[in-house]
Amino acid sequence: MGMPTSPDPQIDAEEILKQILASNLRAYRKRRGISQMELANELELSPAYYGSIERGQQNLQFSTVGRIADAIGVHPLELLSGTTPED
Repeated sequence: MGMPTSPDPQIDAEEILKQILASNLRAYRKRRGISQMELANELELSPAYYGSIERGQQNLQFSTVGRIADAIGVHPLELLSGTTPED
């Protein structure tokens, strides 16, 4: 049995994970009721860099994913799951 293929073979797994993380992060941040600027400051990241994370433009280290998850109060795997949290 082979590996499942993504719906669009032109999109690789890394891009899919970045987009899932970006979407989930945005939803959890909004659920927490804080702005990108506030979360960036809490994480000691520049607002521009944090914004690029939410746009799925950054390759993150696991330690950064962990810090973000801790800051918004979710398990890191929730940020990488294929389902977006309900508002």
